[in-house]
Amino acid sequence: AALPDDPDVVLVGDPRGTLTRYHGPSGRRLAAQALATGAITSLDLSPDGRWVLASGDRPGVVLVRVSDLTPVLRLPPALAQAAAFAPDGTLWTAGLDARRWRLPAALAAPTRTFPVGISAVRPDPTGARVAVAGASGLVAILDAQTLETHGEANLGPAVVKDIAWRADGGRLIAGGALPMARSWDASGAAPREEDTQGGMARRLGL
Repeated sequence: AALPDDPDVVLVGDPRGTLTRYHGPSGRRLAAQALATGAITSLDLSPDGRWVLASGDRPGVVLVRVSDLTPVLRLPPALAQAAAFAPDGTLWTAGLDARRWRLPAALAAPTRTFPVGISAVRPDPTGARVAVAGASGLVAILDAQTLETHGEANLGPAVVKDIAWRADGGRLIAGGALPMARSWDASGAAPREEDTQGGMARRLGL
């Protein structure tokens, strides 16, 4: 992950659970921090480059301050099976419920719950909506401010592993533990024009 205000500086997570900041052109190591996440499998920078979310093969997510690589928040699986930043810097987490944070303030109230918990969360590129998915395969599109439901769709009996939006927010794709990924036209009031692709999905992009 490259920092938005200094593209010569990159963050790298390794199989030992260490987050390292490098000077890209020279390869010089600037700082390192062991995060106890297990092998780091995902890094997500906040839009302003101040924070990074690190997740690994151990459950939970760690929020790290980029300037000194200090872990400032460790989110257990009950709060964060997954997490993502909105364009305005708001942090959304998915665990037993979906929650919205305003960093560095305290945790906000739950915004949406499913009986079996939330397995994925992804704000749209504008920050106006957020998609959340339940472990039962239900995907809901919520208004990010009012939390009203714009629409719902169902992948069937599959845990949704990831959600991705097209750059203009007009299409949504969700993939689960079963060998399928489905996408919808999300520009209207409800998802429609469902497509199905084979293959188990763990990480998605449009």
